[in-house]
Amino acid sequence: PKDYASGGMPPGMESLSSGATTPMPDMNAQPTAAQPADDSALSTLVASEPVAAPAEPTVANQWTDENGHTWRVMSDGTNRWWNGTDWQKV
Repeated sequence: PKDYASGGMPPGMESLSSGATTPMPDMNAQPTAAQPADDSALSTLVASEPVAAPAEPTVANQWTDENGHTWRVMSDGTNRWWNGTDWQKV
């Protein structure tokens, strides 16, 4: 059984009535101004490299048929023919 009649605290423990107190923080105090946030790491993540647009395919082969139409096979596998103004995909 515990005997708290002689002071109430186990040996080596301070009693609250002994005058040894830890000061409590002032809960009514206004918060101090916060330091400005260092967003350098965040801006590095957000401002990532722009994604480059896919490059236009290059001409792999070009010829003119017996009817005078000019044709191209492009590096991406598409075929095009010249209509007199611009290259049309077929």
